[in-house]
Amino acid sequence: MPKQIFYLLFVAFSLNSCGVKENGRMQGAYNMLSESFKGISVDTTYTNRTQFKIYANDYVIYLRINKETGVSAMGIGTYKFDSGKVKENIFYSTAGDMEIPGSTIDSAEIKTTHKGYEQVIPQIMSYKGLLRVTEEYEAVGKQSTSPLDGAWKNTAHYVVNGNDTTKLNGTFYKIYYYGYWASGGMTMDSVERRQTQIAYGPFEMYGTNKIKETVTTATNTTLMGKVMGFDLEMKGADAFIQTSTIGRVKYVEEYERLKK
Repeated sequence: MPKQIFYLLFVAFSLNSCGVKENGRMQGAYNMLSESFKGISVDTTYTNRTQFKIYANDYVIYLRINKETGVSAMGIGTYKFDSGKVKENIFYSTAGDMEIPGSTIDSAEIKTTHKGYEQVIPQIMSYKGLLRVTEEYEAVGKQSTSPLDGAWKNTAHYVVNGNDTTKLNGTFYKIYYYGYWASGGMTMDSVERRQTQIAYGPFEMYGTNKIKETVTTATNTTLMGKVMGFDLEMKGADAFIQTSTIGRVKYVEEYERLKK
């Protein structure tokens, strides 16, 4: 299959899922359990595909790793209910080394299961023709709150080593909600090689100025299972600085809250 077509299908399938309906919104963190494709020449169910979504207030983020290829994908956008359906407006997404234009996806046929939710997308065009896609999700979040709850854009990322400061390039977004965090975007190294990086897992705050993030899944597999501690400096309600120190080296990330 051509690379571009694979990426477009990869992201199209990733954009479609749903969570809890609460006051006109869907709130929570959800892990995909299965993904089924059915068409004229296709009838396949996958239970080993990794996809995670958080709906936080007006925003949604999805993160995905294709274990067969090692390719990661992500997207972030706003969402709303429209005539009994969920419309997702993804304004930034990436897959592998590609940035994907924004898109609008209409959802359909959402029903509650004992573990979470199931969503059926009646028709998606693919290289094998029209497919019916069914995704089942398990709710994994907990109804906790924190000052970080919501969607954030990374505005600066740099490393401080003594008197030297090195800026790290890329575009990253992050969501905290229901005791989980999810981060994803495009990195770019010193020779402009691009790669989608994602990571997610549960988090805990300690007081108002410290946070621990557990990495359940990540593109960088060396991070998986690790618990990362950060110093946190809130700049009012809509900005924060997150710092970790390893030896004499400081890693600093600055974020601003997304608002509709």
